[in-house]
Amino acid sequence: MGAMRRIGGLVSRRRGPRAEPAGDGAYSGSAIREEYRGLYQKFLDRKADARIEPFLRLLLANGLIDCRANPREAVLDTRIKIQKLVYFAQECFGLTFRYRHTLYIYGPYSPELANDYYRISDIGDIPDGGLEDWAGREEFLGLAASHNSAEWLEIAGTLLYIYRNEPLSIDRLIFRAKRVRRKYSRGRIVGVYGDLIGCGFIRL
Repeated sequence: MGAMRRIGGLVSRRRGPRAEPAGDGAYSGSAIREEYRGLYQKFLDRKADARIEPFLRLLLANGLIDCRANPREAVLDTRIKIQKLVYFAQECFGLTFRYRHTLYIYGPYSPELANDYYRISDIGDIPDGGLEDWAGREEFLGLAASHNSAEWLEIAGTLLYIYRNEPLSIDRLIFRAKRVRRKYSRGRIVGVYGDLIGCGFIRL
């Protein structure tokens, strides 16, 4: 039992140190840290998606991103563009990546994608070509050239992600997107929503 001590006329029992849980399968803090460290290292060591280098080279060659060095050193707008353009290429134009996006601060985001493009030392050194079999390439380039702003891509990516993952009415979809992207006006979000309908990415 713990030692007894008196506080203001009351008797309090001082508790001893808490014992670690016993029994088979009990994890200590160090074991859990080691497990997560191992999982994180596997994440870092995974082989990059084979299509990401030629895709980034295609974006650079067509003036869609301004980044001749490691994307880690690029401005935020460039990193936002890369995330969203990969998302649109994968979701709407049939380019197969293995990335899984979740809704994040600036719209759909994939940590696996970020890890892959952070490994690239210079996009300008990547040889041209490698996506000749991509049927939706020219249509994608047309969309990206017409809407080549981080703001539009952020709003459009958010709307498309919600549309594909949550069965909502039009009004609820706009409301949900506005709650997520508070810095943009409802009118701006509605305008981008109209663009997505015009492109056929959202159906009434």
